[in-house]
Amino acid sequence: MTDKVLKGLKVLLIGLALVTLCAAEDLKPAADLGPESTDQRPSILQPAPGRVLLAGRTETLSVGAISRDDFDGLERTLAEYQDAFESMDLPGIQRVWPGLDRRREAAFRGVFKFLKETSYTPRLDLQCTAPAVANLRVSIECREAVTYRQKDLHFKTVGPVRISILLKKESNIWFVEKMKGL
Repeated sequence: MTDKVLKGLKVLLIGLALVTLCAAEDLKPAADLGPESTDQRPSILQPAPGRVLLAGRTETLSVGAISRDDFDGLERTLAEYQDAFESMDLPGIQRVWPGLDRRREAAFRGVFKFLKETSYTPRLDLQCTAPAVANLRVSIECREAVTYRQKDLHFKTVGPVRISILLKKESNIWFVEKMKGL
């Protein structure tokens, strides 16, 4: 490998690590997420234990489960984040993560610059456990991996890494509040 490629991979790894680091939010560790999916675009969230979907409506069987509308909203928010990352669209990421700080913005810019210079469009694979509701917030543990095809047509994968995402709801829309590498 050339020094430029090694330097670029280092920038990508450091950038992804910085993107998922969060300050002092102490969230529970991620559960085992099972084998990675091979589907093109599978559902990001796993259904919550104790929830049953009956004739298009969710019956809640345990305290703290969320409604089907909220579950769908969380799925949409995560899919929008995934799409924005794959499009290397920082404003799109900021729409779903309005509190994104300058350090993480710079990390995204660095990752996107590397990907634009060295590869074709990346694919962000997110596999997340069921949402956990606490204090009007939802925490989700995910496995995140980035696969990209270099211009020489070889595929590279960075990750998977385990992350925890804290989401909040404002005006019936879910937003990322924090992300933390586990």
